[in-house]
Amino acid sequence: MGALLGTITGVTMGVAWAVVDDLTDGVLERLPVPAGGVLVGAVALLGANGPMVALGVTDPRGWALADWVSDLLPHLAYGLVVAVAYQRPG
Repeated sequence: MGALLGTITGVTMGVAWAVVDDLTDGVLERLPVPAGGVLVGAVALLGANGPMVALGVTDPRGWALADWVSDLLPHLAYGLVVAVAYQRPG
């Protein structure tokens, strides 16, 4: 279930990135890739973890450093891939 929800969140974030960029006349496309990657990665992290925190499934305040790293790195990598892919001419 976690992998499926992660895929849904990832696709939703990619679409949301494109919609927001379109509505703002290309503001996101003009962001440097690292900044855009961090931005979309952070929003994806919130989108993935927010519902679990709200439902009481997890509490990030109790996470160890290793837990944070194992959650932050994949979201950051995802954000960077979205930013790079979106800026490719196409």
